[in-house]
Amino acid sequence: KMNTMQVTYGLVMVMMLFCAYSPAQGAPQDCPGCPVEGDPQDPEIQKYAEQAVDKIENEANCGCAYELVEISHVTTQVVAGELVHLDLVVVHEEIKEQCSVDILVQSWLDVEEITINSCEAISE
Repeated sequence: KMNTMQVTYGLVMVMMLFCAYSPAQGAPQDCPGCPVEGDPQDPEIQKYAEQAVDKIENEANCGCAYELVEISHVTTQVVAGELVHLDLVVVHEEIKEQCSVDILVQSWLDVEEITINSCEAISE
């Protein structure tokens, strides 16, 4: 049985292929459903980033506190809801990490599903 994220990623891949072969590449208004750049300062994006940091901290299972340093990149995409991709810089115990996170938002179902794709230590 496929879960919501598998279905969503399938839809995302179809839309990306559509956009890749569409003559109207580039401009978001010419490519419905394609990812568009988001604003890291948007309060909604800030909320999602904080929720993602909480999940990163819980999944780390180290008992250490994680802190958001910056949101380095944001894209949003209309799928079966909204797919928000965040690249975050977090710090814990003086170790900085770059984390890639996806958040599927389906407000009509009251769903905010956070997926931590990766977290890798970065050097200063």
